Amino acid sequence: MDRRDHLDWAAVAIIIAICASWGLQQVAIKVGNVGIPPILHAGLRSIGALLLMCLWAKFRRIRLFERDGSLRAGLCVGILFAAEFFFLYTGLSFTSASRSVVLQYTAPLFTMGGAHLFIPNEKLGPSRVLGTICAFGGLLVVFSGAFGISEEGRRVGDILVLLSAILWAATTVTIKATVLMHVSPHKVLFYQLATSAILLPLVSMCLGDGVPPHWSLISILCLVYETVGVAFVSYLVWFWMVHRYPAATLSNFTLLTPLFGVVFGDVLLGDPVSLRQWVALLLVVLGLFLANRPQQRILKPVGERVLHDP
Repeated sequence: MDRRDHLDWAAVAIIIAICASWGLQQVAIKVGNVGIPPILHAGLRSIGALLLMCLWAKFRRIRLFERDGSLRAGLCVGILFAAEFFFLYTGLSFTSASRSVVLQYTAPLFTMGGAHLFIPNEKLGPSRVLGTICAFGGLLVVFSGAFGISEEGRRVGDILVLLSAILWAATTVTIKATVLMHVSPHKVLFYQLATSAILLPLVSMCLGDGVPPHWSLISILCLVYETVGVAFVSYLVWFWMVHRYPAATLSNFTLLTPLFGVVFGDVLLGDPVSLRQWVALLLVVLGLFLANRPQQRILKPVGERVLHDP
């Protein structure tokens, strides 16, 4: 697969569309949790997306079961993926969607640290560090006010969602640092969906979370969107991009997701958008520009290899 050291315009458009879908997902999960128990909700999402993945693989004649030495790493990212959404869906039952999206999208900071430690060609440089700090500062500007959630419930939800952010970062770094880097993104997604489709319903039953859901049209629509639009389509595209572009740079773009979440919250839930959000948007755009600057080539004397400034 052709590797790139920075994002081109087509990649930028794709990642922005993905971030928009993830921003809407936060609202969908929060609304869907009202009718469907959280862990069961996450499990049903994985089951539906897994079925779509298998149909897609059969249609495209993609081999998902051939031996390629990726099973151990695949199970590892599958467990991380299942745990991530266990904490996210559960956490959204205790804290607000706006607060959860801020905490979950601290994942780029953890990803950059993990990439620096475990991925040789993705070391931190001053520009990426400054860009990430600037973009994350924009998010702090957006969500620096009160959220209207009780202190006790907010604290529990915050911890759970923060754990989901750490697990998301761990998943991304694991893919980049193991044999999964050379495996089809279809198979990587299959590992994650298959593992979570098995584990999450079992955990739901063991914890007594899997009580009969109170189905409604809105909860069904939320589940369909999360399953088809996010867990299948957006993740398939995301993992393809993780294979093709630098993980740290892609993760910086995910900082746009909370801003999309604010817009969707305003349109769908009636949350007002203030001047503070627009100031934050400028900070995020500036941060993304700094973090996504093309790497500079540093030429060494003849006989030495060419190095790249991260």
